[in-house]
Amino acid sequence: MSIPGLIGVLVAASGTATPGHPVGSPADWVSTSDYPASALAAHEEGTTAFRVGFDVDGAVTTCEVTQGSGSAALDEATCRLVTARARFAPGRDAKGKPQAGTYASRVRWVIPVGVQPLPTHKKVNAIRIDIGADGKIERCQPMTDGNTAELKGCQQQQVGAFRGAYSIHEKPAPYTVILTQTVEMIPR
Repeated sequence: MSIPGLIGVLVAASGTATPGHPVGSPADWVSTSDYPASALAAHEEGTTAFRVGFDVDGAVTTCEVTQGSGSAALDEATCRLVTARARFAPGRDAKGKPQAGTYASRVRWVIPVGVQPLPTHKKVNAIRIDIGADGKIERCQPMTDGNTAELKGCQQQQVGAFRGAYSIHEKPAPYTVILTQTVEMIPR
């Protein structure tokens, strides 16, 4: 059983300052469901050491990574989550007045057992453009791995820029241009 205000009276009477401390369990600040998708996709694990500052009301005011995990995504997630979820009982000075403070700890990021990292998707599109000796496009052919629907043939705005490339030759000669585009989708 606790009597409201009794702790403050005892602290003030003793003349001893007391440090602030977390309200609840710091283990609840970060969970496996908080694992950043980009870190999962990259198979990133590590331990992030951090220090937070809190005000006299117990709210987090600052967070800094004091030792990185080797993953920017994990380090950013640590401070973002701790800042949003952590609350503190402020410290008290010798007269019992609430005091701001700091708290330091670590978050160990380990990919949970049974969780499959998210795949990245990479696609390469290519167009072959054959240009004749007269500088005109003779052939324009998609060279994508079986999926040409997204290229919509050879669009004029894509190949138009290569008509001017003819002028770099001293003597008119036919040549081939291969235009490639790599699209990579990475979860974040």
